[in-house]
Amino acid sequence: MDQPLWQVTRSVPLVEPAAEAQLTVLRSVPGVSAVTVTGQRAAVTYDVRAVQYGALLALAGQSQSGWFGRLRAAWRNNLDRNLADTLQAKAGACCNQPPVRR
Repeated sequence: MDQPLWQVTRSVPLVEPAAEAQLTVLRSVPGVSAVTVTGQRAAVTYDVRAVQYGALLALAGQSQSGWFGRLRAAWRNNLDRNLADTLQAKAGACCNQPPVRR
């Protein structure tokens, strides 16, 4: 894996092939490092600590239609939120230390 843990690449549907307005909006989002277009989809590489999948869909002007599209969008948004929360978590208690004598 050649990218850091907090950077993920997800596919975002476009309204029309390579709509320049959508690409400009996606590239201007803080945390987005790369946008690559293939047909009617854009592969967006972004930092989950700064932006999540649902926000990218909203900025691209997309609303997932159908139950499967909504399920996929919710699942990806949940993955991003969990990853961001995990990256911000403090170190827990160390379980390898023996108990302190009193």
